[in-house]
Amino acid sequence: MSKIAIAPSILAADFAKIGEEVQALETAGADIIHFDVMDGNFVEKITFGSQMLQAVQANTNLPLDVHLMVTNPQNKIKDFVNAGANFISFHIEALQGNMKNKLEQAIVILQEIQSYGIEAGIAVNPKTDIADILPLLLYCNFILIMSVQAGLGGQSFIESTLQKAEKVKEYIVKNNLHVVIEMDGGITLENVHTVQQAGVTRIVAGSTIFKVKDRAKIIQDLRNGM
Repeated sequence: MSKIAIAPSILAADFAKIGEEVQALETAGADIIHFDVMDGNFVEKITFGSQMLQAVQANTNLPLDVHLMVTNPQNKIKDFVNAGANFISFHIEALQGNMKNKLEQAIVILQEIQSYGIEAGIAVNPKTDIADILPLLLYCNFILIMSVQAGLGGQSFIESTLQKAEKVKEYIVKNNLHVVIEMDGGITLENVHTVQQAGVTRIVAGSTIFKVKDRAKIIQDLRNGM
């Protein structure tokens, strides 16, 4: 089985001491820092931009995973690359036109991200048919499967997203691809084992990590699928 990477989402951190929070996550054994970018358009909430990423980057040696929940994501790529992003994903649902047009646009954006020497991923909301997205895996370094609806807090894990991960894993194996399956939303110690069994090897968690005092233990438990 591939190594499980744990990516705490700093959306759940204390913004008043974000530098300390990020340093504490690194000390606690986190593998990646996950960075949710919301524009108030594609999703209702507004979070932060590339300047915040740059501030976070100055306080950690961990790779930074930028999840763009924005319209016209192609217009934001260079800013986040320059700010220090190591991974960038964007939503297929944020692109314009029918699915054929969206897939064509997505390939161009994925290739642009990779042209900067960083990893590119496509993000997929729970209601999107994963079968439509599978051809994009030929152009991706990773896929981010949302196990809750993007941009809405306090949601429960959507069980049907496990089937999406299984279908993605099957496609990856069948086509001998090297694509990481990442999942974000409602992942806890109660469901992390089934998430890993479905083929997910990069786990994003927010409140599950930040709500406990012993973050080193929760990160290790999530990694171990306990």
